[in-house]
Amino acid sequence: MSDQEPLSSLLSSQLYEFVLTQGILFGLGVGLLFYPSPSSTATYFKKYRATALGIVAAGSSIGGVVYSIMQYVASWRRCV
Repeated sequence: MSDQEPLSSLLSSQLYEFVLTQGILFGLGVGLLFYPSPSSTATYFKKYRATALGIVAAGSSIGGVVYSIMQYVASWRRCV
């Protein structure tokens, strides 16, 4: 087993099992990580709700870019 191999590929023997596991885990991850932040922001801000939700949406996309760059740098340092 290598460091880069996903856990779901170890548990599945058929392709449909792998796709089903990836779909469930991705949906669960998005539901737990992304959806609570806009909903709590929308309930907290009354007057500037649209501005606050715009900042939350921009922050989530910037976080995705920064996270992928950090992951790339970490993998590059591991190879050197």
